[in-house]
Amino acid sequence: MQGWQGVAWLWPKPLGRPLAPCLKSTCGVGQFWCVRPRSSAPREVRALDALFILISILTLCLYNVWIKKFPNKLILFFLVNVFSYLGFLGIYFFRVFVLQHDLGVLHELIVNYTYQNVPLYVLIAFSFLGYMIVSEKLLNGYDVSLVIPISQFGMLLASAGYIALGDPFKWSLILGLCVLCVGTFIISLAAIPPSSTETIFVRWEKIPKKLWLLTLVQAGFFILSATMTYLGTKETVQTEMIMASLRRMHMGPVAFHSAFYFNLGQQFFSVTIATVYILVRKKYRDELLLPIEKNLKYLLMVVLSYFIATYAYFIAFTMTKDTTILLGLDNLSIPITLLFAFLILKEKLSSTKIWGSALIMLGGVIAVL
Repeated sequence: MQGWQGVAWLWPKPLGRPLAPCLKSTCGVGQFWCVRPRSSAPREVRALDALFILISILTLCLYNVWIKKFPNKLILFFLVNVFSYLGFLGIYFFRVFVLQHDLGVLHELIVNYTYQNVPLYVLIAFSFLGYMIVSEKLLNGYDVSLVIPISQFGMLLASAGYIALGDPFKWSLILGLCVLCVGTFIISLAAIPPSSTETIFVRWEKIPKKLWLLTLVQAGFFILSATMTYLGTKETVQTEMIMASLRRMHMGPVAFHSAFYFNLGQQFFSVTIATVYILVRKKYRDELLLPIEKNLKYLLMVVLSYFIATYAYFIAFTMTKDTTILLGLDNLSIPITLLFAFLILKEKLSSTKIWGSALIMLGGVIAVL
């Protein structure tokens, strides 16, 4: 097994960010997420670690805002994932073939990092597709300053899956989830026009049910993907038992991999299944090449911002001794995204968005203490 087992990349979420070894990502909502390693190391974040996480936050926030401006977001999500996969393949070949002079680089990629863990990769791939579809509907119907904070709901709920797979239980997580739920409730009020005569409960009843439905479905896809990634990258008593059960059921070769190599396999299947879906749907098939033909510079700008955000976040979590501190810093993406949405997209920042986002940030910080 190579490398550190903590961080796991998910997919571009224009909404939040991959949860690091505990988790954070956005399909555009492009978030990451992570899996907290068990360590007694003292809490320490060096200047270089903080620099990488800040670079990741700023570029991800720009990505989230730029995604909102694109008309066909699902196509953009797909192309970003394709180019991101090619970028990580380039890093893999450079590291293994150029630096290590390993002539079996292609064989290892196919046999060890693509053929293994197929059941996990397929579940993640379908989750990725579902997440893209739901994220497009959310971003088409609501402000990015509403969608990105509310997407944190699914990320922290995924922590329950981590606990079931072996992470230690912490009461701070429960408290953080409660605070986050209150923040989610408050920020959801931004989906309806403000009123000085109606009580907060009357306004809550007017919140579109579609918003809550999409939020819960998106959270479900995120939790499934996050749990499968944890299962394939984190060795605990529970995950080892599950992996052994999969082998006994002859569900293909399965093995633990570091986050980088696991990401190569899951991205391959995500791109493959998303490609099939897009080619089957005529409205997407006809517009597949339009971003390349008409908005190539814009596409490259979005792809570059997402790739930098992903790789910088990955480096930060592999360098630091205590990832929970970086997770706290990662919550800065919420106010920065709101600021960018105000400055670039000219979205209105109501008091409900500000207070709701503040509570969501506070809940995220409490949960990783």
